[in-house]
Amino acid sequence: MKPKVLPIIYVIIFAVCMYLIASMIDLLKIELHNRGLISVAISIFGVFIIWLGGYQFKKASTTFNPLAPEEATQLVTSGIYRYSRNPMYIGFLLLLLAWAIFLGSLFALLVLPVFVLLISIVQIRPEEKALEDKFGDAYRHYLSSVRRWI
Repeated sequence: MKPKVLPIIYVIIFAVCMYLIASMIDLLKIELHNRGLISVAISIFGVFIIWLGGYQFKKASTTFNPLAPEEATQLVTSGIYRYSRNPMYIGFLLLLLAWAIFLGSLFALLVLPVFVLLISIVQIRPEEKALEDKFGDAYRHYLSSVRRWI
């Protein structure tokens, strides 16, 4: 199964769902001093992680089109990819975490594991299959030595 939706679309859908949940369910609010500042700091860190991932692909002169992983010309295993096979998705997760904190809703936080599960199934697994088909043993070695998330 080839990915058909850009991951950022999932991020937007999840962010809207989190907003609706926070708006409708007023229970278990996060009472956190400087919630806005904490959210901004986490967001900046998330964007930085996304940028680092994209930078490594650009440096390797390969595609990072999540809809066409089979077009990759090089397996990227350096930089941030030494620590996670999916730093860009971690960055997206951090953006959603920051949003949940900003909204002040513990219920919105419950959406995050669903995001991880969905991205793992509809995006990461097909990407991994395409990269394994393309890079074979080199990619299998990478799979065994670097975690999917963190």
